[in-house]
Amino acid sequence: MMADESRGYLTLPVAGARRGLEADTTLDIRLYWAINHRLDFVSGVIDFVDCTKQKDAAKLYGFSIKGDEAVCKEGYASAKGFLDHFDSISSAKGPLPSITECKRRIPIGDSDPLGPTIAAGTMRKLEAHGPKAEVEELLAALRAMGVDQTTELCGWHSLVGAAVFNVQHFESPELFVEDSAVTVLMHWDVKDASLVQLTTLTERKLAELPLQALRRFGLAEDKAGTAICSIECTSAEDAWEMCKTMKQQIKSSGAKLTHIEVHGPADEVEQLEQRREEAATAEGIVPPTTFWHLLHGAFFVPDMFCDHKAKLLRARSCSSVFTPPASRPGAGAFSHEDDDTSDESCKVPVSMRGMSMDQLADVNEEAMALFGDEFGTKMLYDINESIIQPSCAESGLPYAVMLNESNPLPGKVFVTHAWAEKFAEFCKCVAAALTSMTSEYPYLWICAFAIFQTTDPALISRQLGGDPRQAPFTRALSRADYFLVVRNDQVDIYERIWCIWELYLAFTQGFLTSDKLIITGPNTFRSNARVNIENARSSDENDKLQIMEAIKQEDGVKSHIEFLITLLHQ
Repeated sequence: MMADESRGYLTLPVAGARRGLEADTTLDIRLYWAINHRLDFVSGVIDFVDCTKQKDAAKLYGFSIKGDEAVCKEGYASAKGFLDHFDSISSAKGPLPSITECKRRIPIGDSDPLGPTIAAGTMRKLEAHGPKAEVEELLAALRAMGVDQTTELCGWHSLVGAAVFNVQHFESPELFVEDSAVTVLMHWDVKDASLVQLTTLTERKLAELPLQALRRFGLAEDKAGTAICSIECTSAEDAWEMCKTMKQQIKSSGAKLTHIEVHGPADEVEQLEQRREEAATAEGIVPPTTFWHLLHGAFFVPDMFCDHKAKLLRARSCSSVFTPPASRPGAGAFSHEDDDTSDESCKVPVSMRGMSMDQLADVNEEAMALFGDEFGTKMLYDINESIIQPSCAESGLPYAVMLNESNPLPGKVFVTHAWAEKFAEFCKCVAAALTSMTSEYPYLWICAFAIFQTTDPALISRQLGGDPRQAPFTRALSRADYFLVVRNDQVDIYERIWCIWELYLAFTQGFLTSDKLIITGPNTFRSNARVNIENARSSDENDKLQIMEAIKQEDGVKSHIEFLITLLHQ
């Protein structure tokens, strides 16, 4: 870039001349993470989202996770807004220390079975794009805090008038709106480019872009001769067309496109990945591109864009924002202080209907002998019909109580799973999970063995009760020490409504940390797709209605459970 060229030529009269485009003063931040321990990191992500929704300065927020990396896409009204937020999440009770300071031992092999002590996640890089004064204030404050000692800090200043947003896409009566935008960040080397030509061409092209598809646009530069063109659209197709147009214009100024970063919903981003592959085949060389699938749970705050802050502050102070479990242990669930009552089928308390791993292995051997060559295909439904139900009918007791009637065992490992699984694989997965815990296996609480099994649906219904908050699953988990998720290759367990309820309980009772949560079994149903728990199935439709009613009683909890399932699907 020529030394005598002044900065900030772009005044963009379109921002005033074109109805619907307004100047965008958002301080956009992208915080990149290295993930060292997924379970703790996922738990922290949930609390980050909760905490951010309660801060006045937050305009947008959302996480993407890819392998052992993550990025948080954030937007604030000012540097002070982010710094206040950073201070809040960094407090002793905030979510940041749970990721960066509360360290776990990570096994690395037989030579070091305990492994090194390491944090769940490490902040790798922070990028800030926005008004020059806000970017410089932010970076100066972070350097004063010593953040630059461990995290790379980068900042780009918006060229004057070169950041706009489309008002029509941000007007909504809702306090928080799901963010489903597709954002493309094109990184340019502009050392040899003409800034005058670059800004003039950008101004001209922006004036021609179709407003219906454009949500936000920004052009920013740093002192090192690089620039970022940010294009945010409502769909992958619109983003592709706009990026092609802007790429041609910016390239004609002498700038060199170095790499591209894409953020958005999985289905939209996958379309752009396909278009990039087609372009690579046709053109031969395309710049390196990183694709980030924005997780369900990302949001933006319409009032922070449309200048209704007074309304926003009133709404946030009066609204019921979903509170993280750390602030309300056991909320919505059966409390530890409540009596662990028995039911009509058995006087042994529900939480004392555990069984040992050896006892589960005995059932596996019995089923193997009973079914012979067909055993490998048999589901838990088959085991229930042929072994569990007959034993319950003969003894008059739940199977686990029948085994341990004289010495009931506390169910310290709550097992959540789907019955449409191969029983042999289920037993293998449970055994594999427990071997990593202790030499003396904790006792298992498995619903099929802890509840009296019968062909009488009325008796099953009476055991479950009319309120899921008082169901046997709820009471048992309230007294467990571990939450064991057993996946399978037949069905996604989170297509079942009771598994969703159990996940909600585990979340509210603080089980989603690496010292309490255990996941085993194949991740056959890995997906970035959005989740709607109202599509979940139940053998009794009334159970589903009761569970959904209980979940919806708390504002925001439904979206949190869907967000959590999306994370666990990674």
